[in-house]
Amino acid sequence: MTMVRRPPTAGALGLALTVAAAGVMLVLNLATGILTARLLAPHDRGSLAAVIAWITVVSGVSALGTREGFIVGAARNAQALPTSLRSAVPTTVGLGLVGCLVAEAVALIIIRPGDLHTAVSAFLPVTVLVMTTEVLIGIGAVAGRVWSVLAARVVMPLSYCAGLLLLAAVRPQPSVTDVLLVNLAATVVAMAFPALRVADLRRTGRFDRDVVRSALRFGVRAQGLTIANVLNARLDLLVLPLLVPLAQVGFYAVATSVSTVVVVLFGRLGDLLLPRLAAKAEDRRRAVAGTLAAVLLSATVLAVALFLLAPVLVPRLYGAEYAAAVPYIRILLPGTVMWAMGAVAVNALQAAGRPGAASAAEICGLAITVPGLLLLVPRWGVTGACVTSVGAYAVAGLTAAALYFGTARQRSSPGENA
Repeated sequence: MTMVRRPPTAGALGLALTVAAAGVMLVLNLATGILTARLLAPHDRGSLAAVIAWITVVSGVSALGTREGFIVGAARNAQALPTSLRSAVPTTVGLGLVGCLVAEAVALIIIRPGDLHTAVSAFLPVTVLVMTTEVLIGIGAVAGRVWSVLAARVVMPLSYCAGLLLLAAVRPQPSVTDVLLVNLAATVVAMAFPALRVADLRRTGRFDRDVVRSALRFGVRAQGLTIANVLNARLDLLVLPLLVPLAQVGFYAVATSVSTVVVVLFGRLGDLLLPRLAAKAEDRRRAVAGTLAAVLLSATVLAVALFLLAPVLVPRLYGAEYAAAVPYIRILLPGTVMWAMGAVAVNALQAAGRPGAASAAEICGLAITVPGLLLLVPRWGVTGACVTSVGAYAVAGLTAAALYFGTARQRSSPGENA
């Protein structure tokens, strides 16, 4: 019988390892952003960003919140981990396939025929791989395999970076399709790593409809969070190609790549925070408060440094033609600080068994995103998208923190000492 380890107590070591892995991801993500900018002209860089945004949005929406449902359910009953894994993977694949079909129909309606529509349609199936990888990483976190979780997060950007370097050596002027094929290969490698690490759990588990129903019930309550979170992060890159030239989208993509290093470095604490806080409620409020304070301070320091250095670093690293992205970076940075803080608060709400509150926070941000993009982008273009994103991140992050600590003072959730 496979021994299932309980997740270890959250502490400084686990958080330090997470931040260290996020630091490696930061370097790799910056490297891939620089390589894609060097390989592709701004117009093609905009097309690449739009295709990846479609994959990200479809994978987030199609999951129906079940990833978090499987994670929380398994964390509260670690002995059921093998069954949770055997139930989660086929459920995720099925949801992903349905999501792809729906997205293909939507893309046919809103994207004008051409290279962008062809690329979106061809690479949407990558959605299934992305969703499956996220589930496998989540189950690995519940099983207490910290190193596996952190390594899995690094494998994708590492593989992507290596593939881009190889592509640059073989074909100095690649097409968007070439870069997307490299991304596909990296996604396959990223999925294979956590799959191998939890293979021993899969051998002893079985598909359980009750586990699926429980995850779906949790997912329905958290679905508002899933949709709002994904749309707050990527709706801009779906809307912009419809309203501004793709070259401008390319500048915006570089700006988001640089500014969101704040989130990459400090917003990934949820990989470990959610299963650990769900498994153990003691001192939860104190742990969340300490984590929020550390993230807010560290993210602010990094954002200030990026604000000052962007005019020098962007032209030198990405190329002189991408200097136009600097003003957009400076606008986005305050919002990414709020985004990193909000990610921790949202995970704390989910771990406390309040996915509805987490959804409410992200929906408040979405209430800024949708009208902001519709009203500001036609008038101000990319600048309007930047301002909208900052407002949405700030509203969502502050609302999530207020809901967690405000509710904690008034009442204690079942099993929560906060």
